[in-house]
Amino acid sequence: KLSGEKNNMKSFYRSTFNIETDNFELFFEKQLATITEAGKEAIPKDLVKIFRNDGTLHHGYIRKLDYNTKLWILWRCLKKRVWIVVEDEDGGIDVENFVKLREAIKRRDFGSKKAEGLTTQATFVTGNRDLCDMFNYLRQLSASAAYNYLNKYKNFKPTKTGQQVREMNYIARFIRHYEGYKKKWNQEKNVSMPEWYILIFLYDKEYALGSEIYRVAFNRAYQSSPRRIKTAFGSLQSRGLILKHGKNSGARMQITPMGRDLVNSILATYILNC
Repeated sequence: KLSGEKNNMKSFYRSTFNIETDNFELFFEKQLATITEAGKEAIPKDLVKIFRNDGTLHHGYIRKLDYNTKLWILWRCLKKRVWIVVEDEDGGIDVENFVKLREAIKRRDFGSKKAEGLTTQATFVTGNRDLCDMFNYLRQLSASAAYNYLNKYKNFKPTKTGQQVREMNYIARFIRHYEGYKKKWNQEKNVSMPEWYILIFLYDKEYALGSEIYRVAFNRAYQSSPRRIKTAFGSLQSRGLILKHGKNSGARMQITPMGRDLVNSILATYILNC
C-alpha cells in the first residue's frame, strides 16, 4: 500500500542551502571549547556528538552541522547575541546608529522565559556601505594561529629556545601540509595553480596590475607562464572571483568577497589545519 500511494504522489523537490564561512567555523569551535557545564546541558540530546567521550570537541561532527544549528547553539548555549546585517545603501543605518541600537538592545531585560524558547532570537537591520565594509574588514582580520606565528616570525626578536622551536616546527608543518594537500584542493575546489597564484596575490591588495603576477611575484613559479596566468584571469572573472578594471596591460585586478571566501576555505580546510 505504501509503495502504491507513493507512486500516485506527485514528485516534490525543494532547493536547500547552507551558509559556509571559515572564519565563523573557527569562531564557533573556539567558543565551544569554553562552554560551561550549564551550556552543555542545554545542548539537545541529538547533538551530544559535538563532544567525544573524553570531553574534547569532535571537529568532524561539528563541521557537518548546518549554519542555523550553530547559530542556535551560540545563542542558547553560549549566550551570544546574533545580528543579521544586510547592505542597503539607500535605507541602511550607519556605524554610529548601529552602535546606539546595539547599546539600546543590550540594556533591555528579556527575562529568562524567553531564553527557554527554541527559536534563535536574532536582530535584523539593514546597513549602509560603510557599516558593511567595516564588518567585512573585521571578518578578514579573523585568522588562525598561522597568521600569528608567521607574522611573529617576520618581526622576529630573540625569544626562549623552546618557543622558537615550536614556532619553527609549526611553520615546517604548515609548508608540508600545503604541499601535501595541493592536488586534493586543486580538484575539490576546482582551482588551478595559476588561478591560485592570482587569488593569493590579490588577497591583501585593493587593486593590482595583472602583469605583476607573472612578471614579478610568480615569474619563477611552476605553471606561471603569462599564457597560463592570462587564461586564469578569464576563468576567475567568469566565476565572479575577481574583477578587472581597464583594458590591456594597464588593467587592474581586484579580488571579490567570493574570491576571498574561497581562499579562506582552502586555507582553513586544507592548509592551516596542520
